[in-house]
This record gives sequence, C-alpha cells and structure tokens, in this order.
Amino acid sequence: MKTKAILDPETIAAWQLAVAGSQQKFKLVFASLFMALLCLGFGIFLHNIYVFGLFFVIAFIALAANTAIRLNLACPHCAQCPLTPFVLSSPSTIEFCPYCFYWLKSPW
Repeated sequence: MKTKAILDPETIAAWQLAVAGSQQKFKLVFASLFMALLCLGFGIFLHNIYVFGLFFVIAFIALAANTAIRLNLACPHCAQCPLTPFVLSSPSTIEFCPYCFYWLKSPW
C-alpha cells in the first residue's frame, strides 16, 4: 500500500522544536541509568544487597520516565504519539506521522 505524506513546513518546525525540548529530558534519563549501573557495580563490589536493590529502583524509575517522555511527544498536526513506548529509536529519526501522514522531518 502506497502512502503519500503531506509536506507542511509549520508541522516540521514544530516537531523539531518538540524533539529539541525532549532531548534535554533524555539526557536526564541516561544520567539516571548511569547512576543505576554505578549502584549495581557498588552493590556487587561491596556485597551489599541494599545497594544492589537500589539499582532496580533507579532503573525502573529511569525506564518509566523514558516511556513517559516518549508518550508525551505528540505529532503537531494530529496530537497523537508517533512513537511506540518500547522501541528505543530516537524521535529525530521518525520521518512522518503514521496516523495523519504529515512529514515530521524534511524529506530532502
């Protein structure tokens, strides 16, 4: 099935602004995942079950925050989320919205 995406410069500009704003939030998520890995390393090194348990808490919070950030990033035209919560691709790689078929990235 062939689809034809609609080119709207305002939608592309609005998507780029939304993606740029979410990149700052993604940096915080990756920093918290790094902290979780540090807790895992310290828990193994110190043989402390509480520090090891802290790894699971921080990792769960970071992954839940990542999912929330991805689901709040909506298409500027149809206001639906073009991202799936469990696919770890970058929002800047999405070319068009699968719901309204508007370009989210310049095709050339």
